[in-house]
This record gives sequence, structure tokens and C-alpha cells, in this order.
Amino acid sequence: MNKKCLILAAVWLAAAASLNAQNAQEALFLKDYRLGYRYNPALMNEGDFLSSGQLGTVKRNNVGAAAFLYPGADGKLVTFLHPSVPAAEAIAAFKDDNYLTGALDYSIFAYGIRRGEAMHTFESNLRVLYGANLPGELFSIAKLGTSETQYNISNLRTEGNVYLELAYGYARRLSDVVSIGARIKLLAGLYNVGYHITRLDLTISDETVRTAFEANLDLTNRALEFSAGEDGYLGLKDLVYNGIINWPTGGGLAADLGIVITPSEYLTLSASVLDLGGMLWYLGNRSTSSGTAEFDGFDQIAYEEFNKEGVMARLNGVKSEFLGQLKLRPVKNKMHLSALPFTAHAAVKYTLPCCEALSLGADGTYGHYRSMPFWESRGNLGASLSDWLNLSANAGYGTYGAVWGVAAGIRVYRFRITAGYQNGFGGYIPDSHTPLRANFTTKTIGLTYDL
Repeated sequence: MNKKCLILAAVWLAAAASLNAQNAQEALFLKDYRLGYRYNPALMNEGDFLSSGQLGTVKRNNVGAAAFLYPGADGKLVTFLHPSVPAAEAIAAFKDDNYLTGALDYSIFAYGIRRGEAMHTFESNLRVLYGANLPGELFSIAKLGTSETQYNISNLRTEGNVYLELAYGYARRLSDVVSIGARIKLLAGLYNVGYHITRLDLTISDETVRTAFEANLDLTNRALEFSAGEDGYLGLKDLVYNGIINWPTGGGLAADLGIVITPSEYLTLSASVLDLGGMLWYLGNRSTSSGTAEFDGFDQIAYEEFNKEGVMARLNGVKSEFLGQLKLRPVKNKMHLSALPFTAHAAVKYTLPCCEALSLGADGTYGHYRSMPFWESRGNLGASLSDWLNLSANAGYGTYGAVWGVAAGIRVYRFRITAGYQNGFGGYIPDSHTPLRANFTTKTIGLTYDL
């Protein structure tokens, strides 16, 4: 089988990490969970608390390794490029947009104060967001080669950013039934990078490959600076390292809004919208490129020879020719505004009157980031087994298929340790964390102290 293609698939999927790690199974269904305000700012604690080092990670991919791998002769696996795999079946396994998104959410410090019918929270977070999208046409080209002559590729994108977040939250109980809350977030951008091919037309024959392209590059990091050469274009040799990092390189605002309704002591209704806002990046390196390129075709390349030195040398030559035409022109206006990936939640929780240690409920989530929307709904179960141990579990369905999750909270004196894990069904490559199907994985862990 084509080992290079397998490695590519594994890297593509392993790199996949909303992008908001907070979820209902901890916020609502773990008793006395202290950071529920991150899921809904209207959720209130009974007392003061202090927290440091909360960590959450998220991985999402809408295509799995099963799209790249197929059973071959003698029980061995082959890639979708193998002649034994029908072209129609291989191409159908990919989406129009094949994407991954990832996030790391690290809460450096959190402090909550409860005063009567109001609660104040103060928090500082480090957030890392990234994503990539590959159009399905790319895999059609790999499979069909010169059997098709015209391809139109757009929305090929890769991007990521790192920023600090300072947040203040306020929640208030308006009555015995209704509580409202909001969090205001001040954002300080540290790093932003993005490359977006808005247009790429390919005309392929056995003899030549012609391209016409338009692309945009953004690199916002004041430690690195592009400078144009005499011809007015930017190049790798013109990249200047200043030796220092003067940050922030961006600034922004965002808000969380929420409402909690408790018609009775046993029923809780929750709704919230998170991360409404954006970041203005400035003093970066913005550039654009467009043009045409032409290089030799692939008439001598056969599947069986794909790993031969001669073929790889041909591919490296194509890469050099293409990059030689990919000339970057500086953009005068270096500022640009980017929206944060927002998330909307709705949930219902019912505590059993006959056994208040058990609770049942459901929640739904919708998120959107660029061209990568996300939704899911889950049923939840919470159990308070003792004063020191609380558990929850859920299962449901969404954009990435069937999903499940568990969470636990352990209290030792005034310390509370919580951990949550969510995943999808479909299995993994043996001895690997590469999912075979579209998948959504979330991990959270943290420690709080009651003051």
C-alpha cells in the first residue's frame, strides 16, 4: 500500500484538535461544579471559589481514515489510490469540504464571588484555535489524474491563532424562577497565521499541467517581518527576524450571554450564547498572490512507481516550479477583523423527586467557524453517589455521528477535581489515535478550591 498516503492521512487526522471545551455534562449534571458559568454565565455557585490550571482540548474532523484505507488482497490494506478501489467509491468517501478544527483552552486563573443574589467571576485564559479545509476536488485529482482535464478548486484554507482572554462575569437572580448572566471578555492577540487559496483552476493533460490561482497570506507576529524586494514581491529570503516579540498584535472584545429558568426546584432550563465578538489583528504581514503556472504532466507516473526516487524528484520539481510562480505582493492595509467561533447551547435538567441524587436531561449545541458548522444533541444522566463523588454520562448524535461522554467530580476537603471525556463511535487505527470515521473528541480536567 502507499505508505506516504497513509502517513498523510494520519497526520491530517491526528492534528485535528469548538471550539469551546465546556459542556453540559459538567456544568449541569455534575453536582456543585464550580465553573458552570463558562457554559452559561447565568449559572451561579453557592459560595466563593478559586481555580487555576483548568485545561480543555477539542478535536473535530468530518472525514476519517476509512476514506483513505480499503481492504485489499490477502487481507492487506490499500489506499484509495490503488487501482482495485473504484474511483466512484473512493471519491464519494470525501466531502466537498474536508476539514478539521482544533482548540486548546487553558484557564490560568479563575475567581468567583457570591454575594446574596449576585455572583461575580474573574478569569484569565489562554486560547489556541486552528483549522484547515481541503476541497474534495483535490482527492478527485489524486484518484482520476488525467482522465479528467478540468478542475476548479476553491476555499483551500489553513489558519490558526493564539490569544489571551481577560473575562469578567456577572450573574443575578431576578426572582425565584429566573437568573440572567453575562461575561465580557477583553482579548489580546499574540499570533495569527492563515493561508487561503480563493481560486485554483487546473487544466491537466498527459504533457502539461496549467494553473491559475489567487491566494492570500497573513502572518501576524511582530517578531517576523516581510520586506519587498526590488521587483516589489515578497519572498522567503525577504523574511526578517526582529529578534524580539512586541505583543499584543491584535485586540478585541467578546461576550457570553445566558439565562436560567427554574420553574420548580426539580426542573432547570438553560440557554446561552458564547463568544459573540471578534479580534482586530494589526501590524502583521499581509500579502496576496495571483497568476498562472505551467509544468510537465504526469504521463510517466504509474501507481506502482509512486514511491520511486524518480517520481518523487518529479513531484519536487513541480513544487519548485509552482512556488516559483507564487509571488506575493504586499497589502497596504495590514489590519483585518476576524470573528470568533461562536457556540449556542440549550439544555433541560430534571432532578427526580423520589431520588434527588439522580437527574435526567438533554442538551443541544450549535457552533460555527468559517465554513465548518457543528451541531449535536445529547441525553444526559447525573448521579451524586456521595458527598465526595459525582458522576455523569451522556450519549447523542450530531454532525460527526453518534457521540458519548462521561464526567466525574471528586471532592477532597475543599478541593474539587473534575474531569470529562467525550468521543464518537467508529474505532481507531490499531496502535494509533487516528479515528476511522468523522469524529468529535473533548477532554477537560481541572481543580477548584472553595474559599
